[in-house]
Amino acid sequence: MKTPDFHAFARNRSLPLWLLGLVLPSFPAWTEDLDVTANMSLPPGDYEYDALMVRTGATLTLQGDPATGTGVTLRVTGMVVETGATVTATAQGYGAQAGPGAATNDRAGGSHGGRGGGTDPAETYGSAVAPTDLGSGGWSAGGGGSIKLEVADLLQIDGTLSANGEFGGGAGGSIFIETGRIAGGGLLQANGGRGQCGACSASIPGGGGGRIAIHH
Repeated sequence: MKTPDFHAFARNRSLPLWLLGLVLPSFPAWTEDLDVTANMSLPPGDYEYDALMVRTGATLTLQGDPATGTGVTLRVTGMVVETGATVTATAQGYGAQAGPGAATNDRAGGSHGGRGGGTDPAETYGSAVAPTDLGSGGWSAGGGGSIKLEVADLLQIDGTLSANGEFGGGAGGSIFIETGRIAGGGLLQANGGRGQCGACSASIPGGGGGRIAIHH
């Protein structure tokens, strides 16, 4: 598939983004590009780029901050995640037994968009319309982080975006996308982490699912 010309996007920022009945202003003339050709991480915070490319074989990890309950926001003119590329916040949420939906015993998984499995899991929390919360931890595993993408023009996803909970019952995190256009045949995931039974007498249940919302 031909890679979109993001520098053409930079020359034409007249396309407004419609979101929930509102017209958001066109984004400013950002000049910096990010071309991810090898594995790299971004700490929690807000980042602005013109073109953002994640190349085949590369993984861009977006870290979370359990102290503030926040992840990473990317504001870009255009973005492509190529086939075989990954943008991930898996296991970047609250740690084990932490967060609003944390497991309080070894018979429950962490909760977020869905309740964790097992006995007496915590209630769900966060917004289904504009999800940005971190996933809560299971008894022995962390939750998924938070990915927010604000794309003025085209978002093309042929690879994977993931904010899954950690194996061992962590709850899934959040993926929130606002974009002018979206294309591609990639995969979006905010799954709860699978349960486990290590050297234990009882299995640890799986985590609840996270939340994904796309506005375009």
